[in-house]
Amino acid sequence: MNNEEATKIVSKLYNEWADALTSHRAEWFERHIADDFALTAHPFSKLRLDKKEFIAVDMKVENTQIKFLDIKATSAGDILISQAVAEVKEDFKADLGAGMPSAAEVTNLLSGKVLAYASAWRKTADVWQCFDHHMIGPVQR
Repeated sequence: MNNEEATKIVSKLYNEWADALTSHRAEWFERHIADDFALTAHPFSKLRLDKKEFIAVDMKVENTQIKFLDIKATSAGDILISQAVAEVKEDFKADLGAGMPSAAEVTNLLSGKVLAYASAWRKTADVWQCFDHHMIGPVQR
């Protein structure tokens, strides 16, 4: 697969992700997040979420507005490696859990910012699933 095809696939997936987040459709995440999924996020060095934790956190987000500024992907064997830059506005309605940043900390640090992400995707039973997702963090533009 060439980079143009990879980018087209991942662009569709990221936009579906944003739509599912906005409308609180956990079923989209159940389908497109791999069972061995891991999320990490800078500047929260101790933050690591698995699939179940990630979906629970995403369902705590309100007033979501995501505008993708750039999406790129490349094929590496049977996986797609992607990067995205987006303007993100979201409010967390509840704290994320023990040992994690508070809802206020996350909202204040990230909402209304331009954020960069890197992800890895693989096809399982004809469904593209994200198995690794890293929020690189706010970027200055």
